[in-house]
Amino acid sequence: MGKKLYVGNLAYSVTSDDLGNLFSQYGDVVDAVVINDKFSGRSKGFGFIEFDNSEDAAAAMEALNGNVFAGRTLKIDYAKNKMK
Repeated sequence: MGKKLYVGNLAYSVTSDDLGNLFSQYGDVVDAVVINDKFSGRSKGFGFIEFDNSEDAAAAMEALNGNVFAGRTLKIDYAKNKMK
């Protein structure tokens, strides 16, 4: 299992800090980032969370997937490896 999670269907108002704070209750968050459009700077509605260990990532996904945050239902899965 991975330590990095994809978090989709985020409200456009959610910041990286908001995301990190939400997930930090399930373990040590190494990185939290909301992906923004490089031209407009507006959120693309998804982000990534990286945990210190895979057990914390699994617990967060189990607890938060399908829950409502900032008015939107979260879609959480393990992040896929980035293609180069």
